[in-house]
Amino acid sequence: MRYSYYLHFPEDDPHYNDFQFRWQTFLGRFVLPVYREHAGLRFWCSFYASFAAFRVQTDDERISKDIQERVDKSVFSFDPNEEISATLVSDLGQSRFIDQSLGSDAIARRAELVLDYLSSITRLYLEGLVEVGDGRWTYRTTTDRENPNGSDFESLHHLLCNISRVPTMIQSYEFTNKNKERSAGINSPFAVGHIVEGEWDRISPLVLSTSQPVVF
Repeated sequence: MRYSYYLHFPEDDPHYNDFQFRWQTFLGRFVLPVYREHAGLRFWCSFYASFAAFRVQTDDERISKDIQERVDKSVFSFDPNEEISATLVSDLGQSRFIDQSLGSDAIARRAELVLDYLSSITRLYLEGLVEVGDGRWTYRTTTDRENPNGSDFESLHHLLCNISRVPTMIQSYEFTNKNKERSAGINSPFAVGHIVEGEWDRISPLVLSTSQPVVF
């Protein structure tokens, strides 16, 4: 059964033109119906601005066929050769998730655990989606002093860091792109790397602060 689908957003569909709502609308219009139709399905999604990745782990040919039909009927561009060889273990059993020297059995177990973790996050997010009109979706605000920006994922993020004691590295950056537009901010080194290597073609030296660990 296919594990990974890269779904590229259309350039001229009104539902996805507004970047502010693009991701939530994708989840509400495409992923939420799959979630409601197939109880217990293990899946997860991730957002990459111009496309979304939808991953599903199933041995049920009926479910796999249903998802492929939904993809074929959607407005997204889909290349069946893209990610065709991806599997659960090749994806979530990578060295970023587990020490490879532990062996194939441990790697397979970790991949299953990571899938359960990411699937739970995805399902939690889906349960908080609300339609806001014109076919667009957004995430419901959760007002609480523990969620200063109005998202219950702020509390979930805090508990992840509390349980794991993992620090988040933060770093300030500044550079100028080819149009002589200045970009500056604070982000994780991982995110800063994507900013620099992505759309920004910098012509000035990149100014970075020393990364600092923060435990939320």
